[in-house]
Amino acid sequence: MIVGVLSSKRDGPLLARRVPMSRTHLSAFMIAASIATLLPHVAYAQDPASPALPSPHAVPVGPSAAVTPPPLVPLTAEAQIVKARGGYACAVTDRGGVDENDLRTTAEIVCQELAKQKAPVGRYTIRFGRLGSRTRLVVANDADEREVWLGGIDEVAVATPRVVAALVQHKTLADTEGVNSVLALEATTPRNKPGQLSLALTLFGATTAFASTGVSSGVGLGFNYRTPRFGVFTEGRLGGIGSASKKLVEASLGIGGHAYLNEEDLSPFAGGGFQVVSYSIAGESTQASGIGTFAEIGIAGFRTNKVGVAASVRAAFPLFEFNNSRGYVVPLTLNVGISFH
Repeated sequence: MIVGVLSSKRDGPLLARRVPMSRTHLSAFMIAASIATLLPHVAYAQDPASPALPSPHAVPVGPSAAVTPPPLVPLTAEAQIVKARGGYACAVTDRGGVDENDLRTTAEIVCQELAKQKAPVGRYTIRFGRLGSRTRLVVANDADEREVWLGGIDEVAVATPRVVAALVQHKTLADTEGVNSVLALEATTPRNKPGQLSLALTLFGATTAFASTGVSSGVGLGFNYRTPRFGVFTEGRLGGIGSASKKLVEASLGIGGHAYLNEEDLSPFAGGGFQVVSYSIAGESTQASGIGTFAEIGIAGFRTNKVGVAASVRAAFPLFEFNNSRGYVVPLTLNVGISFH
């Protein structure tokens, strides 16, 4: 039996009376009591001004809690790698994109070689560079440096003794070359610019020094082989055309060369050669043949074109007796030529 408390105006002052309650009434009463208990907590949780309740699953971090260490910072490109042996310090100051292991091995090899060749004890720097497939290695101290170009990083073992020897003994790298220390780039056949073969046609006017002759003309035909700085040629010449009563007549076959003063499209040149020649002076009985030499100076143009031009002055010096009553005769010619490459 449950006793309920009821009040009534009719009863006057609030009186307690025993009221019987059924099971239904008991259930309703218990539900109401539970709701009344939960309502303050719900309102507290919904209040934005209320402090956050601690999570029942939160684990406090105490002084003994483990702290994750920061990640290791990788070496930068400017970091130095130093190997010291016997008082020698070898610092890699420029990596040039070379692998880390290769850098360390190179520093070790350089320091060992410095000690082996009894170089002055001190600090040495090592620098690497790259140019296409080639690798540049520089070893330096405070006073001097030496460099070498490698076909690959694996040539460090062969190149290092030569670089150190050149640095210590104040030599060039070429002076340290040996039978077993030739590098790949030193054994490479250099590229050569090919020469040009051309057909040359020449027109010339001729006269003589130390003899009174008129002017005659002639023609020459030959082949030239020319590089940017030098050229060789062979030619045949026939001269003696003209109306002068006294004129130089020439028939020759010669070979010679030219040296050009620059590699430009327009270049002065000087040259000379030998020839087998026959001379005569029309109107006189002077005639002779044999071997002679000649020298000339001139200028060549359009050397890079398929058709080039040249002009020169030539003096011939016969190595045989060719004279008249006035003495030794020197044939002179003014030459204008065109060449087809």
